[in-house]
Amino acid sequence: MKPPPTAQGVPLSGLPSSLPERDVTGETLLHLLLAKRPPTPAMVLASLCLSPLMPWGAQIGRNLAEAVVNGHFRGGVLDALPDHRTLWDVIRQPASSLPQLRLLMDQICIRLSVGESLRMRLQPLQPILVGDQSVSRRVKRDRIRGVKRGHCV
Repeated sequence: MKPPPTAQGVPLSGLPSSLPERDVTGETLLHLLLAKRPPTPAMVLASLCLSPLMPWGAQIGRNLAEAVVNGHFRGGVLDALPDHRTLWDVIRQPASSLPQLRLLMDQICIRLSVGESLRMRLQPLQPILVGDQSVSRRVKRDRIRGVKRGHCV
């Protein structure tokens, strides 16, 4: 026999029976885009180091993240892995323009096994990434309206 709360469909823990799945691709894409805008927060880079989508192993990722949090951004942990080191250098490189951002994101996608998935997630952002002024104005206008109404955007 089930305990009365469980029999009524209320879990004793108060948590839902199935937790939402984590969007690792979306998180990684967000962190990659945040890494392109200087100054890049160390926690953004550390999160990328630990992402399961990165090509290096878990221990290398932990070592790299620890180095980043301690202020060492050059990626010395990756010196023995030239392909991974190149990827790290591209991840760390800031974008000063939309064309440079597109180029850097393309270089990252080429070097990741999930690159096509990241490209698909970037598709809805293409009007912004190509500098479509009407989209940029609309996004800015919506942000301003949200702030005026007291919403966080």
